[in-house]
Amino acid sequence: MPNLIFKVKNYRNEDVVEILVDYIMSSVYIECYGSRGCYLIPGKCISDCVRAGFQAVKNVYYKADGQLLQHIIVGFGDMNVTEEQVCMVADAISRYFLFKGYQNFWGSHWGSENNSSYRHIHMVLNTINGMTGERFFATNDNMGELKTFLMAAFPGVPWTYRTEESFFHRE
Repeated sequence: MPNLIFKVKNYRNEDVVEILVDYIMSSVYIECYGSRGCYLIPGKCISDCVRAGFQAVKNVYYKADGQLLQHIIVGFGDMNVTEEQVCMVADAISRYFLFKGYQNFWGSHWGSENNSSYRHIHMVLNTINGMTGERFFATNDNMGELKTFLMAAFPGVPWTYRTEESFFHRE
């Protein structure tokens, strides 16, 4: 059963976008990656491109402070899913958030330090909406809306979200 996890950490330091994007891209487990709302320029560092894109929106709305990003993890547990299926889910979530006005970057990993066969997606979401300037906060409502979207987009998949690792549990 796939789990949606909205990680809530203190993502306030200036280099947090670069650190998280570099973590996603430099992992030995990386399979594929993508972005919506940020230009990934060939030959240029991906984390620099994502940071510049996020910062441009924050500057327009004078909101370069506070929580700078939302880290979302989609874990597939013991499900037998292919790289292509995981990338389709990541791309659908990426389009979902861009349609709502949020730039994003994602990467899928096959494996982790604790489980060599754990397929999962890391998504980095700009917390400032590019259309309205409103700040994104993880809530039961927006986690539920994403789950509803995924249930419609991928019928028959039992989506859930883990609140104990999301906004109720602060690290």
